[in-house]
Amino acid sequence: MAGKKPVRVLKYRRIMDTIRSRIEDGTYPADRMLPAERGLARELGTNHETVNKALSALVAEGRIYRKRGIGTFIASGKESPGPAGGSVDILFHSHASDLFKASSFHEEVMFAVQNLVIRAGVACNIVPVLDVSDLSEHLRRVGVAVVSKFLPYRLVRILAGSGLPVVALNLETGMENCSSIFVDQRGIDELAIHLSSLGHRNIGFILSPHFQPLHEERLLRFRRTMQALELPHNLNKVCYVDPDDEAAPGRLLREVRGCTALMAADDFLAIKLKHLLAKLSVGVPDDVSLCGFGNLSISHTLYPGLTTADTDREALCRTIVAEILDRLRGTSGQRQCTFSTSALLRESTTKPQVKLS
Repeated sequence: MAGKKPVRVLKYRRIMDTIRSRIEDGTYPADRMLPAERGLARELGTNHETVNKALSALVAEGRIYRKRGIGTFIASGKESPGPAGGSVDILFHSHASDLFKASSFHEEVMFAVQNLVIRAGVACNIVPVLDVSDLSEHLRRVGVAVVSKFLPYRLVRILAGSGLPVVALNLETGMENCSSIFVDQRGIDELAIHLSSLGHRNIGFILSPHFQPLHEERLLRFRRTMQALELPHNLNKVCYVDPDDEAAPGRLLREVRGCTALMAADDFLAIKLKHLLAKLSVGVPDDVSLCGFGNLSISHTLYPGLTTADTDREALCRTIVAEILDRLRGTSGQRQCTFSTSALLRESTTKPQVKLS
């Protein structure tokens, strides 16, 4: 549609497309090992982190699999026939490409879901929408709509009220025609308990001032956990950080002064926070421990590796896709299920060091 901002194509997705094409044309045969990540990075003119992110997404699709300590291999699973019932649209707000800068977990999951649906033989598009008028096309031609918190709730209500089957990620609707699949916040508890067990008593929480409802949910969980750990003095050690704001370093120092550990509301923010702290000559974990949430595919490649929380990403994507296909077949009703998150401990957390001051 003229005048609409297209969803950006990230570099790692272009690498995914290249590898996927090589799998399909037999350049990379089934059950053969892929070239090493660093070799692929050199060949494709990018860096190791970007290739790793692309491969992680392809693992979630089921295209490849990893053997610890050996390498990455091409999966040999046969394609399953697609059901009748129309195509699938994954709907995001038109500004989603900007919002992804605050949370790439949804981006990674939704692109993996798109590719799994296509592999099942069903047309699937990621479509930006801005207002009610944009929905008219989807109400006429789509079999299932997939939504998340990146689509305004009022538009979700219109979709569900139209009778169109809807599958929602991390979005409670309570609507008869909507299936909801959630990722819980228990990882916040585990991360806080981990920090406490290391001896941290002064723990701050960092979140984004941008549109990010999950950040507020995680803040509430953080505060409940601080109460349970009998650390109520941390309830107000909260800072809204926009890493691109020139005043962010000073605000951070004021609002989490004295903290020996920081918990960021998601991995992307934690990574930005790590760079911001470096500008203040504060090292991770030498001066302050740092946790994220979401286990983005680049998180384990950082130095030090980021302690974070994650769910079974592959199982999550496959559950979303199974529900989409069931809705297309008309064999599913209103379904709700929740995936648990748990802490992944890496090198960015250690015993209390020098206080942030």
